[in-house]
Amino acid sequence: MTRILSVKNLDYSYDDKLIFDNLSFFIEKNTINSIIGPNNCGKTTLIRILCGILRSQDNIYIDGIPLTKETLREYSLQIGSVFFKDRNKFLCEDVMSELVFPLENLCFSKDEITIRLKEILDIFDINDIRKKKIKELSKFEQVKVALASSLIHRPKVLLLDDIFDEISYQEYCEIISIIKKIIDKYGITVLFTTNDLEKILLCNKVIFINKNKVELEGNVNQILEHDNILAREGMNIPLMIDLSLKLKFYNLVDDVIMDVSGMVEELWK
Repeated sequence: MTRILSVKNLDYSYDDKLIFDNLSFFIEKNTINSIIGPNNCGKTTLIRILCGILRSQDNIYIDGIPLTKETLREYSLQIGSVFFKDRNKFLCEDVMSELVFPLENLCFSKDEITIRLKEILDIFDINDIRKKKIKELSKFEQVKVALASSLIHRPKVLLLDDIFDEISYQEYCEIISIIKKIIDKYGITVLFTTNDLEKILLCNKVIFINKNKVELEGNVNQILEHDNILAREGMNIPLMIDLSLKLKFYNLVDDVIMDVSGMVEELWK
């Protein structure tokens, strides 16, 4: 597969505190990826660096475009981002204005705005809330609107910080299903941070950051096999994941199973 995002030998310090030391990883095109790690390991800082909000060395690339002062605008057009815990995560008071704003800011024509707006409302199934004020929305509806707004200009990479941590696993699965439709239709690569290990189960790749570097990376099963390391660093393993790992060790199940009914069905085969 083609690499869309590359970070090479990233060093970063803040107020004389070392955050990243020779940190390197890559993300493949049209995949869903997560960054996990203990509190204060630098997950949010990394997303801000990747967005160009925090300055770093010239060793970050999206689709071959380096993150430099000279290429910042071209680089920024390739990404969408949401920092869900930011106080000012929404720029407008109502849903329609929030969705239209990125396109108006990029000088899209009225006809193109109309087309894109209809598409994104349908994809995220938010036609029924399009006239609402942002403050009237539920947490899940806010997540959908924030994602729709960040994707309406069709970026190549979507960078998300803690956006899934305050919604249920079922709601998360619904969002991932929508993202997969967008991947199939337009192509998009997603990288999100989380401390909730339930939320990594549908990812193609997981990156575990600890002690200023990438300590583990791989697919979900490869990461969860190191449950002792995750637990040591305060990453709580949900009960069903923990049970699945134990049963998998004894070859009683083939994969991680999240729901009780699925577990019962698998064990009765």
